[in-house]
Amino acid sequence: MNEKWEMIWENQKEVVNNYYASQWNALTKNKDKLVLEFRLFNDGISFRYRVFNFTLENNYCW
Repeated sequence: MNEKWEMIWENQKEVVNNYYASQWNALTKNKDKLVLEFRLFNDGISFRYRVFNFTLENNYCW
């Protein structure tokens, strides 16, 4: 991903957001969907996870 956006209140007018991304999907033992997202930046790494419960009548994410 390579995107640029403008800041409103800071000294730096334009910010470059440059990273590599990867997303992995898996199912848990309870048939819940697990989504892992990784991002690799020049100065670090980030990750987040989301769990979707498909066993309930109304699907939700927590």
